[in-house]
Amino acid sequence: MNAPHAIETGHITLLWVTVNSVRSPVFRDRKCRLLIEATDYCRSIAKKKQDEAASNIAINSELGAATYAAREYLTFSAIVKIRLEASSDEAILAFREWALRRTCMRPQYRGNETIAKRTVNVKLRHIYAFLTWCQANGRIPEGTIGPGKGYRVHSTLPICDTTLLELDQSEAKKYPKLYTRVGQGSRNRTRQHRASDLELERIDQYITEARVSFLAAQRDSLILRIADETAFRCGSINSLTKAHFSDKLLAQAEEREAPAFDVSPVQKFGYVDAFSLSWELTREIVRYIASDRQEIMDQHRADEKRAEGRIFLSVTTGRPLSDNYLSGLFGRYFTAVGAPKGSGLHSVRGATATRTIKSEIELRLREGRSLDRVDILDAGASKLGHHSLTAQQYYVEASAMSRLFSVEAVLQNRLAAAQSEIARLRAELALKKRRST
Repeated sequence: MNAPHAIETGHITLLWVTVNSVRSPVFRDRKCRLLIEATDYCRSIAKKKQDEAASNIAINSELGAATYAAREYLTFSAIVKIRLEASSDEAILAFREWALRRTCMRPQYRGNETIAKRTVNVKLRHIYAFLTWCQANGRIPEGTIGPGKGYRVHSTLPICDTTLLELDQSEAKKYPKLYTRVGQGSRNRTRQHRASDLELERIDQYITEARVSFLAAQRDSLILRIADETAFRCGSINSLTKAHFSDKLLAQAEEREAPAFDVSPVQKFGYVDAFSLSWELTREIVRYIASDRQEIMDQHRADEKRAEGRIFLSVTTGRPLSDNYLSGLFGRYFTAVGAPKGSGLHSVRGATATRTIKSEIELRLREGRSLDRVDILDAGASKLGHHSLTAQQYYVEASAMSRLFSVEAVLQNRLAAAQSEIARLRAELALKKRRST
């Protein structure tokens, strides 16, 4: 069993563990008591998918959605003090409204209630399935969920495997408390904005020329470049620490002549995979740590304890930036250059994802390899932080992959070197302007 990783969200804590190469969550309440129903339910999903020989992408997709739906329902139940076995149509309706309010508050929904309702519907389907499993396995009393009178939660889901009536298989009968008239399509049909190269160039220029401090401009330009090269999420970038780039780790990578430098930032769902950075970007980060970051700390007489070892600090306090602040900051940068509402660091991730998949397709075309959609997405999943077995293996072996010495890798390093030189010249120019005023 691999070491567990905890994710705490208000009333419920998730502890992700790996057993027989399959990850599954352990649920605990605020008093650290095991929530056996949700834990066993999610484990049953993982085992079922594994028995079906499903890909790890399929397992993680199904398991992740079920896990976070169950966690949200248990969080709501803890807040309103409703036990799982006391679930009812009224409780599900109350949860639905509560979940909608929470979902609408998330920046990616931009106040679009229709899209938020689709997301809540996905959670509700998993909650109906969770309650059905609990009843079938004796975790909640018989008569909790089912069709007709006498059941607190009305649904035909418990009899779907045995009923001969087509009507019982309908969505309205299985999930009667779903929002209606919100469209059957996924919320992914509403595409998030993908940053163009021109937008990124304008943002970099805006950061350099805007009336912000020199140290803030240096910090934010580096964050933008990391996002563009790595496709890291906002939280992953903000989690980078000085320890990730220690002299010891750098020396070890150089000694084995690694073609790239691997780091393991905080990742979604508690994953701890290694991701490869080009040496040019790595050296730029090391330079920033030694110079600009150190200057921020000196100005505020901050030590590493105050900075929590993190790389990106507030220029006004010397303390680590919060994820929310960083997300909002780049949202304002995108707005300043005329990008659509709701754009931000995730827009950079989307653009990098597109480049990654295109490069993978071109590589496979040249080498005569499989162009199957699953193979292409699985190969690209590693860089995007979408977990899969092959993606995990790719990163474990990242330092030894001779493919990184290909023409593409050489050209990418040349481009990275040019970007570093441009960043250096812009910094020198900005410094001269500051000294002359």
